[in-house]
Amino acid sequence: MPQNREKIQKELIYKIILAQEHVVGPVAYVIANSAGVRYSPSSGVSLSQDPKTAIDEMIASFNQLFGKASLEVSRQAARGLGIAKADLPKSLL
Repeated sequence: MPQNREKIQKELIYKIILAQEHVVGPVAYVIANSAGVRYSPSSGVSLSQDPKTAIDEMIASFNQLFGKASLEVSRQAARGLGIAKADLPKSLL
């Protein structure tokens, strides 16, 4: 994966986590962690799997726990980043 694409996808993950945190609180980080996403202010986002897969799993977990409103929160977070549809995971299409 080109470095720029990975950087954009990590930015998307970061934006989703922050948006979810505003709604559900710090549990957003626990949910992200369960999808193989680690975030810290000092090192940023790190992944244990493909970014699209991590995003899909993270969004599915939010949706399962908090309902469809959490899906819209994630979609709103993705807007404005200028990410090509080909780079978006299925859950955000």
